[in-house]
Amino acid sequence: MRLIAHYCQNTATSYENRAAEYLETALNYINYPQKDLIKHVINCMNAIFEKLPKEQQFALVPLIKRQIERAGVDFVGSGSKALGFPLEYMYRKKYEALEILKDEEGVKSLVSVVQAAIMHGSVEVRIDSAFCFKYILEFAPAAVIKKEIIKICGALIRVVNDKFPHELKLQIFYALKLI
Repeated sequence: MRLIAHYCQNTATSYENRAAEYLETALNYINYPQKDLIKHVINCMNAIFEKLPKEQQFALVPLIKRQIERAGVDFVGSGSKALGFPLEYMYRKKYEALEILKDEEGVKSLVSVVQAAIMHGSVEVRIDSAFCFKYILEFAPAAVIKKEIIKICGALIRVVNDKFPHELKLQIFYALKLI
């Protein structure tokens, strides 16, 4: 990860087409118990995001969502077709907190990207951003996330008032419920 971070910080070439691969490599270790490695993951994420245009960062939000789900979520199931799949987004936490979300810098880094994506991304990206906020709220200890709550809450409230599909609004309400 230090190599990826160093490359992203010091390269004069564009790495936009490889950013997803680099980020996926870093996010494979978001729940690794060694604190030094988590610091490298955060530094790598920040280095990747630093030179990317906002639109390119938005495109990485679904990857962030998948990696958080891979590391910390067991889905319960989808339920019944007759009932409209009410359990489709129900999950059980594998861990009380993810290691990257125990670090204030990790929370800050993820929140900044997800916040921009929920405010300005496409509808699909906004839905994934709402999921990410829900997971961040669910997996971060209260003491660590307290500085970011206002940013999260403000972004969610602004978007929920706009005319978007009910899937997005539902996930926003679930995230607000956690607050």
